[in-house]
Amino acid sequence: MRKWLDKINILEIKIANEVNLFMDLKLQILETIEQLESIDEKLVLNYRYVKGLEWDEICSLLLQVKGRYIGGMEML
Repeated sequence: MRKWLDKINILEIKIANEVNLFMDLKLQILETIEQLESIDEKLVLNYRYVKGLEWDEICSLLLQVKGRYIGGMEML
């Protein structure tokens, strides 16, 4: 029984380390995206690399947003 508890403990530590690494990488991604000037680029990269959306989902979202605006004026 002790052997299994030790193995579980080791796996929990490995998982915690992986989660910490993931969070560090996500923070680096967010900081890099924030440095961009283009709002459109920030939006696309945020959808893809932070939210994990697929390209077709991103396209649909962007078309919905762009469809609401014409010449900088919001459509009613």
